[in-house]
This record gives sequence, C-alpha cells and structure tokens, in this order.
Amino acid sequence: MIKSKHQQGFTLVELLTIVSIIAILACIALPSYQNYVQKTRKEAVRADLIDNVRKLENYYNRNKTFTNFDSIAQNKSKNYFTIAGTYGDNNYRLTATPTDKNKGESQLIIYDSVDGMVSCDKTEANGSSTLDCNPF
Repeated sequence: MIKSKHQQGFTLVELLTIVSIIAILACIALPSYQNYVQKTRKEAVRADLIDNVRKLENYYNRNKTFTNFDSIAQNKSKNYFTIAGTYGDNNYRLTATPTDKNKGESQLIIYDSVDGMVSCDKTEANGSSTLDCNPF
C-alpha cells in the first residue's frame, strides 16, 4: 500500500493573492464608508437645526421677538457639531460648526430665517474669511 501525503495550508502565492484582493476591496470600501458617515452626521445636525427652528417659531409666537431665546437643543449631533445662534427682533441665524471629533468635516451648516438652510465652505484669504454657500 502506498500512503499518499496530504498537503495542508496555503502556498505563499495563494496567500498573497488573497491579501491583495482584500486590500483592493478595502481601498474601495473605506472612502465610501467615510462619505456615508459624513452624510449621516450632516443629516443629524439638520434634524437638530429643524427642531430648534420649530422652538424658535413657537418662541416668536409667544413673545413677538427672537431676542433672548436661550434654549438651543442638540440631541442627535452634539458629539460632532456645535450649534450657536444669533437672534434679532424679526430674524435669527443658527450655525452648526464641526467639532474636533468630526474629522474630515470642514463645512458649516447654517439655517437663516430669511435664506433657509445652506452648507458653507469657509475660505480664508488676505486675513479675511468668506463663506461659499450652497442650498442644503
């Protein structure tokens, strides 16, 4: 009787092929995932802004002014954006600024009572900063 030897394991070429396929898939999947995470965080801050707009409008109906409003709420986006407001007699502006935990995000999300919601890129040149805004 002849005993046959059974080979166990993988060859180096097979192992390197599998590792390279996994690396290629990771290079494709990672940017898509990061883009998805950023969009999700923006939608969370949008929801918080809309909730605050509702509160501001209720405040205006009771007081006939937006000044002295002081109860900004952040439920969904508090770890990744900071919301601040400026209030006038007949208008207001809420600005969501990315925090340090929100890596890769550079856009501000602004809700203005006159212009609506916009997403802005902040650019600085010659000592002054400008906002390049698009509807959001």
